[in-house]
Formats: sequence, structure tokens, C-alpha cells
Amino acid sequence: MADQQSTPDRQVEIEQESPWLNAEQQRMWRLWIHLYAKAVTAQARQLGDDSRLSFSDYEVLVHLSEAEGRRLRISALADQLQWDRSRMSHQIRRMEERGLLWRESCDTDGRGFFAVLDPRGLNAIQDAAPGARALGEEAVLRAPHARAGAAIRRDSRTTAAGDRSRRRSREGRPLVSLPASRQRCRSSA
Repeated sequence: MADQQSTPDRQVEIEQESPWLNAEQQRMWRLWIHLYAKAVTAQARQLGDDSRLSFSDYEVLVHLSEAEGRRLRISALADQLQWDRSRMSHQIRRMEERGLLWRESCDTDGRGFFAVLDPRGLNAIQDAAPGARALGEEAVLRAPHARAGAAIRRDSRTTAAGDRSRRRSREGRPLVSLPASRQRCRSSA
């Protein structure tokens, strides 16, 4: 029986059953976590220095500034940022209190709300943009990281496409975009 456990076939079987990453996978995973944390920390520092925005504020403002009409359904914004509804609700409330955006109800859907970019929010993101761009160029797009940047862009497109195809609602049905008529509804208030 001891001979059976020491055979190469048994070793392969044990490695396949292991819940742990192998040494190379662990090294790559930790490198990814380190680089991500470093990038987020640098971005947060730059934003705080240049615009007094948090990284979370910036993420929300970027999505709203790029959206048609500078507005998004709050649930769609949460999905895009991969945030849970509670986190999104608290973030929207804090940003609304600071005048960066406002909530707008949808008269065709009593449950739906939009986050709408306020001119003060637009000014804040425009003030933050030059520093954010410089940081992004330095961190990812300039040599010697150009090849790594290209690989990250390629992999992020592949990952995003995979995420969209796997995304499911709580009921297990694929998520679908709202019809344009519901995306553009305006509050009567």
C-alpha cells in the first residue's frame, strides 16, 4: 500500500485534488494582488491630492460621465462596478449629499432610480482627469510596461466578455439591458 501512494500516478492525482495553487500559480496570484493594491493606492492618493475624490467616487463618476445622458440606472451601475446593492446605495447617498450626483425616479418603473451626474460631479471628474491619465500612462502604458499593458488590455477584454456571458440574475436568468425607452424615462418632479 505504501508503494501505491508513492507512484508518480498517485502524485499527479494528489496534485489534481489539491485545493491550493501550485507555487507558480501562487506567485502569479500574489503578484496580481500586489500590483492591484499598488495601483488602487496610487490612484486613491492622486485623487485625494488633485480633487478630494475617493477612489469609489471616481469609479462612479467615470461611469456616469461616459453614459448616455450622463445617467445610469443605479442597479446597472452596481452591476458595472461589480458592487452589491447595499454598497452602491450608500455610495450614491454620500455622493448625493456632496452634490456630485442626484437620484431621479423613473415614472414608468416605481422601483427604479437613476444616478444622474451633477455639474459639480462633472467638474470634479474633469479636475481629476489629468492626474488620473498621467498615473495610468506611467503605471501601465509606458515602457518598460508597454507589453504588460497590452497583455492586461487583451486579458481584460476577454475577462469582461466572459463575465457578461456568465452573469445571471438571482433567479438564474441571464441579465438583459433595459429597453431604451425605460433607460431614458424622466421624473415628473
